[in-house]
Amino acid sequence: MSLKKFIKSYQAIPDPKIISKFIQYLNKTFAEQQFVDGAVVGDKQDTVKKEIRDVKILGLSNQHDSLSNVHWANFLNHLIIKQMNKYITEFPDIRRAGIFDMQALRYGVGGHYKFHVDDGHGMNRKYSSILMLNNDYEGGTLCFNVDDEVVKMETKPGNLVIWPSNFMFPHAVEPLTKGVRYSVVSWMQ
Repeated sequence: MSLKKFIKSYQAIPDPKIISKFIQYLNKTFAEQQFVDGAVVGDKQDTVKKEIRDVKILGLSNQHDSLSNVHWANFLNHLIIKQMNKYITEFPDIRRAGIFDMQALRYGVGGHYKFHVDDGHGMNRKYSSILMLNNDYEGGTLCFNVDDEVVKMETKPGNLVIWPSNFMFPHAVEPLTKGVRYSVVSWMQ
């Protein structure tokens, strides 16, 4: 059985106007220096290691001080869970999952994330998702290494990719060579 069947892509946001409004919000918060360097999760502490992961992140939460952040977190949570329910329908042995962490990601030129898995010691991540927001850049492709094959995902704005977070699904973001790449990553348990 091929593991590729567990990597699914769904159209989560069909309206480009919604994506455009969200990117405007992300550009504003980036200009206000609200994004921080993305860390690599380690055994004892999370540390910034740009040779492994070079990305800026903005936490999205319904507990945030910014009402705009709360709005987008709640809106995206709703859309992602809606697609996760489709995923569960395709794989009935999967139990219901809820989002426990969500981040907006901003990759600039040279930004990347080497092959890694999302679950590990003390993380308890069962499913991962990445919502693609734009495609007006070069490089930055989301890749999976499954079944001894590198699988490159289509970069279509509004698409949500869902997969199991475990060791069977190492994935990476190739280095960005031109433009800015925005996406939203979330983890479910």
